[in-house]
Amino acid sequence: MLINYSFCFGMRTASLNTYLTLFYLILVAIDIVHSFVTPHLLLITPKSQRNSNNNNNNNNNKFDTNMSAKKSKQNQEYLHVSEYPDDDYSHILGYGITDHNMSKLQQISRDRINDVILSKTPIDTQGCAIDRSFYVSAEDLEEEIKEFDSINGPPRDIYQVILSKAPTMTIAAEFKRASPSKGDLNLKVNIIDQCLEYANIGATIISVLTEYKHFKGTLSDLKSVRLATQQALGVENRPAILRKDFLFDRYHILEARANGADTVLLIVAVLGVNQLKDLIAYSRKWGMEPLVEVHTERETEIALDCGAKVIGVNNRNLHTFQLDLDTTERALRVARSRGISWQQHKSSASDNNNSKDITVLSLSGVTTAEDVQGFRKLGVSGVLVGKLINLFLI
Repeated sequence: MLINYSFCFGMRTASLNTYLTLFYLILVAIDIVHSFVTPHLLLITPKSQRNSNNNNNNNNNKFDTNMSAKKSKQNQEYLHVSEYPDDDYSHILGYGITDHNMSKLQQISRDRINDVILSKTPIDTQGCAIDRSFYVSAEDLEEEIKEFDSINGPPRDIYQVILSKAPTMTIAAEFKRASPSKGDLNLKVNIIDQCLEYANIGATIISVLTEYKHFKGTLSDLKSVRLATQQALGVENRPAILRKDFLFDRYHILEARANGADTVLLIVAVLGVNQLKDLIAYSRKWGMEPLVEVHTERETEIALDCGAKVIGVNNRNLHTFQLDLDTTERALRVARSRGISWQQHKSSASDNNNSKDITVLSLSGVTTAEDVQGFRKLGVSGVLVGKLINLFLI
């Protein structure tokens, strides 16, 4: 028997279309009923069940609030609030903003704060006693400072060192093995050889990075540079040694002194106002005039309010890594507006004994002799450079 397959296929197609149409109409009807009935179901729902649903919603809101609070706390881990709980942090990027994402600078700051908290915490090994090999107390560091000074002498005053170079421009040379923005730089370079070269060329200040995770630096680097330059050039002729790091605590100051630093870097962008004032005073207590780093006009105001005498203007925004050489001039305007002058290459430090005077260094982005001359015209006392130091001793 012959079968007309085309006829059968047409019947099946027609039936399928009919079924699909009916299914669609059913779905539409269900949606209409649901939209009409649902608002009225609450009227016949037991009160206890309605309260339970409300409690679930409240719990969800509470969870969201807790998550926001947790995120806010996480975003403020770059502040050393355990030591300075009631400080003024209003100038710090993102402070008080719940959904603020930490910049690279703030991430590094968080790590360094955690580091110093661990360094200050005694380790009880197996519940028996403190293992001194794992723990160096503040008192231990103070004893190390006394021992170091008895052999190698006290630190040099960076403020006086800068003034003593006038009218020559002070050159601060920096050694770092790596950086967050450029990665590995000088992993195989001998730090002693490099820094002795800086000193022999004529660097007034040598900046040594001591943060390891991002810059591959150590406190041993700091100490070895101090001892090597002093042995080669003598106590009076050696350059001042700067501990460049992200410092938040008095313990950091003691670490620097115990390892031969003459001065330390204090970055206003990551410090509370009272915290900065305290660390400046504590540095001076241990014979170090700190280099206080600023970038914005507000940070410059804070540095001046806290009594900073040596101010380094970082032309690079450490949150974004953007460079602007006009940053130094803007900072100088703030000082000028307050009637504060900065040493403009006077022939002698004794020429001006005004206690309101400051010295200013321009940091970052100095790559040509023309850059140095431009800052010289502004009255800046010195600049920070790297390997191109020999181009700038003019």
